[in-house]
Amino acid sequence: MLPIEKSTIAYKKEFSAMILSSAEYFRELFGEGIQRALESLYIREKNLFSYQHCYVAKYDNEIASMVLCYDYNTKRREDLNTGWLLFRFTKSAFMKNLSVLMQMNKKIGHLVTGDFYISNITTFEQFKRQGFAKKLLLKCENIAKNRHMKRIKLDVEKENIPATSLYKTLGYIVTEEFSIKSKRMVLEFQRMVKSIA
Repeated sequence: MLPIEKSTIAYKKEFSAMILSSAEYFRELFGEGIQRALESLYIREKNLFSYQHCYVAKYDNEIASMVLCYDYNTKRREDLNTGWLLFRFTKSAFMKNLSVLMQMNKKIGHLVTGDFYISNITTFEQFKRQGFAKKLLLKCENIAKNRHMKRIKLDVEKENIPATSLYKTLGYIVTEEFSIKSKRMVLEFQRMVKSIA
C-alpha cells in the first residue's frame, strides 16, 4: 500500500518544486525570488501555502506526489495573511503585478461555505502515470468528507489535458471557464467541481 502522510517542514524544497511545476506562471508573477518565498511560506503556519495543508505520497521513502488543499474556513482565516507574506517576500514583483494578482485572487480558489479546495497537485517526473496523484485526490476527498464539506473544487489550466482527464475519471465536472490576463500572458482555466454531500 502506498503511504500517504501529512507533510512536514522538512519538505520545503519539494513543496516549492510542486508549486512551480503545477503553476509555472508563478515565476512570471513573483519573479526569481519566488522559490525562496514559497519555502518561507511553507514552513510558517497560518497561511495557505503552509505545510499544514499538504499531504505527500511516498514510494521507497521518496516523495512521489504532493498536494496542497484546504477548506473554505481555512481560506477565510488565512487568505489575508498569505497575501501579506507573499508581498513581504516578493515586494517589487508583487507590486508590479498587483492588478493581475487581484484578478487571480478573485477567481482562482473562489470558495463558499461547504467547499474544499485542491490548490496544487503534482507528481514528480520519475513517478508519473503510476497512480500517485489519483491516490492523493482520493485522500483529499476523504479529508473533505470528514470535515463535512459538500463539494471539492479545483482550478486547472485549460491546456493541462492529462490532469483534466484524471479529474473527469474521478467524477469532477467543468462548471466554468475563465481567463486571467496580464500584459505578458493570458492564463486560461477551467473550474472543476465534484459533489461529495
